[in-house]
Amino acid sequence: MMYRHSVTLYDADGNLLAKIPDAVTLSNFGFNQYADKSYLGGPVEAVFSEQGKYLWVSNYNMMGTEFKNPGCDACNGKNYDPGFIYKINTSSFKIENVIKVGAVPKFLALSKDEQLLVASNWSSGDISIVDLVSEKEIKKVDVGAHPRGLSISSDSKKVYTTIMGSTKIACVDLQSYEVDYLTDIGKSPRHIVLTKNDSLLYISLNSSNSIVKYNLANNTKAECKTNAGPRTMIVSPDENYIYVVNYFANTFSKIRTDSMTVVEVVATGNHPIGITANWQSSEIWVACYEGKLEVFKDFHLESLNRTEKYFFEEELALFFSFFQPQFINETNSVLKDSDKISNNQINRDDEVGVDEIVETQKLDLPENKKTVVVAKTNSTISSTVKVERLVINTAKPNDSGCSYHVIVGSFSIFENAKQFQQTLINKGYGAQLIPSSKGLTYVSARCFETRENANTAIPAINKEVKVSAWILKS
Repeated sequence: MMYRHSVTLYDADGNLLAKIPDAVTLSNFGFNQYADKSYLGGPVEAVFSEQGKYLWVSNYNMMGTEFKNPGCDACNGKNYDPGFIYKINTSSFKIENVIKVGAVPKFLALSKDEQLLVASNWSSGDISIVDLVSEKEIKKVDVGAHPRGLSISSDSKKVYTTIMGSTKIACVDLQSYEVDYLTDIGKSPRHIVLTKNDSLLYISLNSSNSIVKYNLANNTKAECKTNAGPRTMIVSPDENYIYVVNYFANTFSKIRTDSMTVVEVVATGNHPIGITANWQSSEIWVACYEGKLEVFKDFHLESLNRTEKYFFEEELALFFSFFQPQFINETNSVLKDSDKISNNQINRDDEVGVDEIVETQKLDLPENKKTVVVAKTNSTISSTVKVERLVINTAKPNDSGCSYHVIVGSFSIFENAKQFQQTLINKGYGAQLIPSSKGLTYVSARCFETRENANTAIPAINKEVKVSAWILKS
């Protein structure tokens, strides 16, 4: 959190584990050219080691009397102040080491063998290659104006970086340091993801409002249009879907990778800038520039991850749940409007959108911590759940004594589940409410004695209720 001069760590349930100030005494880490005093940083992005033992954090710039020529978003050249990367121990929550790199380091990438760390230095137009045995920068490689996204090959021999001031991707050999370029990618490439077999690149084009799939084997590309300002992306573990935040549209998109088509667009808070996922719980985490974290649950992925998998449509509706923490300041009191990020601060990094958020309070979340929205578009439940009359079997069925429920909704707020149940009942369904072990309330449209009968009914329910139903065995 650049403007709050801190790094915060949360667990998978949204509980605040630690808040780590970005102030460091550089002389304690061997930088004797700096005074024996504390210097503030500006945390931008971070990457975890494979097992999560360490967190590496880039700092936009440092603040102190010796730092007289800081880089900036419009800056390009070699005369700006150096940047620094922090190594944070996630057990002690302490900054264990500080590494000097180029001007305004932004994105970080860690090689699969964890021998190298690469930082893209925005203002100095180069990348820093850091040896993680010595924990020192061993090479700067010039790549061009405003490098941003990074992705390292699985054999740790190449790194691809987006050159946001161009239409190119730089490919740097991590042994010889030679640079080659993929050209005509598109305007303002920002983020980049390399697939597991190193065959495809996915690239977000911030100014072209699109995602490019680039085939490295035959140098062909496919493109998918998104909302305005696509930035950070994540790819699902099976590589079937991309999730990308659209900074200017206040949405994120879910894209099917085989056809490069948008299957869902979901509303977020103002200026979504960062995105990650907890794949085990099918949760998509979004950081918004205004100072908010939002967590969305993708029940499509949830259904695919179940032991008993039953999913029946290609055109899928997503079910998302989210929480929106309250703003707080350093003393844990609610921020006034005057304390929030100003428009000037936002404009300062409007082109690249430095990923920072205002401090959020510790999330001691009750069972109803998440408001569930049943959504096919980016609207709320009242406008997106278009429950129509069930054409087949309009009479209310007798669902007592059954074992196989067709689930059409999941809610953490009981009244919302009850309201949806009543809507279904009014349309002729024998809807029931079923509590889950996770504190959610499932809404069953129908219940059947056999799985075969439930399977047979699902296509009609999907069509009429406009959702993607799945089967729950009671």
